[in-house]
Amino acid sequence: MGDLISEYTELLQQQELRIQTVSAEIEALKTSQNPSSARLEEAMEECSRLKYRFNILSRALQKERARCGHSEVN
Repeated sequence: MGDLISEYTELLQQQELRIQTVSAEIEALKTSQNPSSARLEEAMEECSRLKYRFNILSRALQKERARCGHSEVN
């Protein structure tokens, strides 16, 4: 069970870094002199997908931690 928690934690960290990277790219595109609206839209969609996946992983990690904690108590 600890391996699953470690795996989820690592995936969450990777997703969080990717969200930060895409968010920075979105800001750069918004402030550039000649923003590519297609690329900006694509980056914003990717960021939304990443945030959605991040939330799913976060909930799964919370459930797994609760389950492991519950097992240790019994």
